[in-house]
Amino acid sequence: RSQRGGIACMVHSAFRVDGELWAMCDRAPLFHQTKTGVWSAEPLPNRGRARWAQISARPLLSIGRHLYQRTHGSWERVSTAPARIRSLLASGPRHAIAVSLRGEVLRLSGRRWKSVIAAPARRQKRRTRHNPSDPIRSLFGSSQWTYGTTESGQIVHIGSTRARPLKLPRAASGFVRHSSCALSSGEVLAVGTTTATTMRHQLLSLRGASVTDGGELPSINERESFHMIHCSANGKILIATTGGRVFVRDLAKTWHLRPLDTTPPIETMVARPSSRPAQTR
Repeated sequence: RSQRGGIACMVHSAFRVDGELWAMCDRAPLFHQTKTGVWSAEPLPNRGRARWAQISARPLLSIGRHLYQRTHGSWERVSTAPARIRSLLASGPRHAIAVSLRGEVLRLSGRRWKSVIAAPARRQKRRTRHNPSDPIRSLFGSSQWTYGTTESGQIVHIGSTRARPLKLPRAASGFVRHSSCALSSGEVLAVGTTTATTMRHQLLSLRGASVTDGGELPSINERESFHMIHCSANGKILIATTGGRVFVRDLAKTWHLRPLDTTPPIETMVARPSSRPAQTR
């Protein structure tokens, strides 16, 4: 390693709190970028699977079954769920919905957690409902609507006491969600691939139980795919590809390629001839 600091794991998400940049891997600890551009670990009292809520004004984190929020320059524990959390969605420190490792859907209202959908059973009871043997593995949505992706890849709409599969347009059959984001209006955009005829990329718009086409996507080559989408407060959409390219959709729904600055944020350190570079596990 030729630079000071660093992140000793594979980053799956990053976010800002009060202008500070944070990175999160699959498990704690978090990593924080200082004003000088150096990354350092930020240990928390708990260790375990780490997740963060995408729609909260101030990101809410889950470490194992504990929820944390950044307050007055430090991470404070605000709640403890009855089970370890796999996925989290929240609009505030007292209003959240989570999926446990066993597939149980839990809702936090105030200081109390309530089971919304029990852990999956072995047999399906009704065909009109979400199959209990296909547990929900991840959550996404907005402050108005909550959705889940099951183990088989099916998208379900989560209500107050049950989850119902979404009826996708025929052109979106076989849709596999890669990433999603929420607009200020509550509309949810999901980007992924579909196998309706041949495999292709598609953008879907979700409003409650309604699913429609979300518009055209930028042109990419055959070796690329879309793996991240972000909705900004001003209505613009940012989308990134596996090839390292970033596109921005303006308010007129036109996509523009955004050039990236790959200059290192800090000066490179030159090691002495007799010393070996530090290694990161």
